[in-house]
Amino acid sequence: GEPLDYTGTGKELFLGFLFAFGAVLLPVLLVSVGLAIVIGKSGAAVIQIGIYIGFVYLFGVGTYLAQRFRLTRTRWRGIRGNLEGNAWRYGWTSLWTACLIPITFGWIYPWRATRLQRLTVEGMRFGETRFAFQENAGPLYGRFIALWIFALVGLTAVGFAIGAIVATHGVKAAKAAKTGITLTPEGSALVALVLIAAYLVALFASSWYRAGQFNHFARSTLFAGAALRGTMTGSGLLWLQVSNFFLIIATIGILAPVAQARSARYFVQHVVFDGPVDLDGIVQSHAAARGKSGEGLAQAFDFDAF
Repeated sequence: GEPLDYTGTGKELFLGFLFAFGAVLLPVLLVSVGLAIVIGKSGAAVIQIGIYIGFVYLFGVGTYLAQRFRLTRTRWRGIRGNLEGNAWRYGWTSLWTACLIPITFGWIYPWRATRLQRLTVEGMRFGETRFAFQENAGPLYGRFIALWIFALVGLTAVGFAIGAIVATHGVKAAKAAKTGITLTPEGSALVALVLIAAYLVALFASSWYRAGQFNHFARSTLFAGAALRGTMTGSGLLWLQVSNFFLIIATIGILAPVAQARSARYFVQHVVFDGPVDLDGIVQSHAAARGKSGEGLAQAFDFDAF
């Protein structure tokens, strides 16, 4: 019966954005342009790859710092949350595990998600009371195997479908020394329908997996002797994503904040506590750090860490 109190301000986030832009984005832009001019086009590709890797690393750092900012600005019953731990370590873990995703054909994904979740949860605390994370990625692999096989079959089916459309609706055309195949309007429309259908089916499958992952992470999280329990469903998550997508498209992005609020509400409403929590045993931590400015990397890269 007692609501959470959020004390963060837009000014803090704006100052954080200015710091991240001046200390990170602007220097990187100037250095990359300068090196591209000095080295030439041959070295520009190497520079771009290095910048991309650096941004992936900073994306992970920004995710952790954004979660820390939100927790330190959230109070309940006068007690403030916090996220300890090392954001740079989180960013490094996020980077090197991301590099292994294509090498492992995606099989590292459940382990990677669990490792990052553990780094986050074990750094969280509410007052002097810490959160705990007690599970591994094993239970996720049943769903992931089904998802992986489904994706493989789906990609094969899409490839055959597009190939059949090209074979029946393709028109050979030769221009100068160039020979190629162009699709008729009917063929182009069929390819578009196949791709849209494949996207919707993939969205449903990924929603089913993500809902299971969310519920697994919830029951793996302990706080003050009580375990969390997730009640998310794949169909509910799918409806949220599809309805938010059309909400944003139909309003040309004007109602994007409404879509974000709907997502936050959905996530919060599908987490409950199993077991009693000793509320009187939770006391304020005076060691919790609270910076003067907001987290700027998430603002600079325009993503939310919820």
